[in-house]
Amino acid sequence: MKIYLNAYKPKELIPKFKHLDNYFNKSTNHIEIISPSSGIYKIENKNIVRKIVVDKPLETFSKFHKNSVLFLDKSYYKEEKVLSQLPFDHTHAEITCFYYNLHNEENGKKKPPRVQLVVEGVYKESQIQLHTNSNQFNNKYFQFVPTDFYFLVNDDFDIENQFSKEELNVFLSHLF
Repeated sequence: MKIYLNAYKPKELIPKFKHLDNYFNKSTNHIEIISPSSGIYKIENKNIVRKIVVDKPLETFSKFHKNSVLFLDKSYYKEEKVLSQLPFDHTHAEITCFYYNLHNEENGKKKPPRVQLVVEGVYKESQIQLHTNSNQFNNKYFQFVPTDFYFLVNDDFDIENQFSKEELNVFLSHLF
């Protein structure tokens, strides 16, 4: 499930990255292909899948943090392996996703996070061309342009649960 924040543009995240970096967990890369005739495709780790939307109604939570409005989206993509060729008429983008979460441990063992902030975006130019300076090479956000962000939550996530609220508020406090 995903939680979206109303009236907050992805580009507003750029100055917040240095504060969010304390919670950085991992990054992933994939290619997204969009065809007007046959839908959305994803290429990741040499696998090609067609993404089929399973749409669900949104739930709205108003005045959650500093009068922000949150939308809980239970929609998801069903992935279907592609065994033939991709459609000729398409556009594509190389997407990078950054994942941020609190590092939860119980009895010395890592627990899966209840809440993850996911920032999706693209780099303005090829990474090979950009990293001529060592400071730029070590900065994963250099030339990164966020295009979407959301909170990824477990299926058993309960927005009324105090622990879930606290985890979500940690990230919201960095955004406002």
